[in-house]
Amino acid sequence: MGIESNGQVFLGGTYAPINIKGTYLGFGANLGYNFGSVKNQRTSQLVQGTSSAGGIMEEILAVQDINLELGAAFYQQIGQKFDITLGATWKPNQLLNSTFERSFYSANNLNSPSTYDTLFSNSYNGTVNQGQSLVVGLSLRMYLNPYKRKTKTLHPELIVAGQFSLTDHNTYSYDGYTYDSLSMPYSSAKRYALGISFRPERFLYENIATLGLFDKLTYRVGAYLGQLPYKDAGKNSFREQGVTFGLGIPVLAQQSFSSINFSCTLGQRGTFVTNGLQENFIAFQLGAILSPASFERWFRKRKMD
Repeated sequence: MGIESNGQVFLGGTYAPINIKGTYLGFGANLGYNFGSVKNQRTSQLVQGTSSAGGIMEEILAVQDINLELGAAFYQQIGQKFDITLGATWKPNQLLNSTFERSFYSANNLNSPSTYDTLFSNSYNGTVNQGQSLVVGLSLRMYLNPYKRKTKTLHPELIVAGQFSLTDHNTYSYDGYTYDSLSMPYSSAKRYALGISFRPERFLYENIATLGLFDKLTYRVGAYLGQLPYKDAGKNSFREQGVTFGLGIPVLAQQSFSSINFSCTLGQRGTFVTNGLQENFIAFQLGAILSPASFERWFRKRKMD
């Protein structure tokens, strides 16, 4: 059984040295304080008989330290029909102060924690070496030529986007104790993703009276390939691959940009070696983007001179 509790308090800021019509370059940083713990508990009990006696092994890993995250964004309009957006976030390798508690109890009744007998309990001070994390994304938006369908003119939009992410695994170091994870065959997690989004009409509110149902939707398709952060006993890395299909349904109320989004993923996960472990799965996601109308007073940007 595992129990996790965590939190973060952070302060962020951005600076844009270039912010003109058609071009934007900005940098940002978040400086935060992380705090939380993970509690793992293993219980052993005789299967036969009616006795509730047994043993309990409990491990608590707690982390409290400052955390840094950096980011950058670039936007460039190319003529009247194209624009490109590039963004990246990076968390550097960071040493986080940590404590590790390990306890072992015996009990005549596992259902009564107040009666546990402590066989040993030790606490160790050390660090968690948080592996670096990098995410880079690129999107190209194309405004396609308008075309007529019966009595209406549509203005389609096509977006092609790609993303790469890398996350190194964490390592642990404690005075007087070697944490189990140090001997596990971990590896860095990597993921490559590519997607296409198509909207038949980008001027929804201007032409809403003439649009049919299928003209208002956003159609998405994508694929991804990645390496998971763990290996099997033979040190073969686990990988995951899949294709996704999505549909965006706009909420056409008060000229907002809210939408309801549905997607389906068909994927495989495993080592993909002969006689290796492999899993085929189907996943469905349903989400909502809530974006108020531009005239909503509560969401107006305020400036202070």
